[in-house]
Amino acid sequence: MLFGKNTLSRAGLKHRMEQPTPEQEDYEKRKDKWFPLEGIKELIHNIKGNVGLIFCKGGMDKILEIIETSTTPAEAKAGTVSPCTVSVPPGPTGMDPSQTAFFQDLGIST
Repeated sequence: MLFGKNTLSRAGLKHRMEQPTPEQEDYEKRKDKWFPLEGIKELIHNIKGNVGLIFCKGGMDKILEIIETSTTPAEAKAGTVSPCTVSVPPGPTGMDPSQTAFFQDLGIST
């Protein structure tokens, strides 16, 4: 799994693509396990926004099942797009008339 800042993720992938040399600090750890992975070059250009990468040697079915069962909804943040339709029925809000600026800031007429 690789999660984190995009710059750090790209640097980690570039490091993985480089064949280990004796001058590198982690040479002993990487020399016997390293093998070329040309497909990683394609990933580097696609790391934009919030990205997490999961690498596996087998099928993704079990991994997808685990991810789907452990996904939790996040609180809404300003500027994000809702994954589902949200509707607020017309009617009293229970708010004082001086508090309607909140709705006006959201672009909802009062």
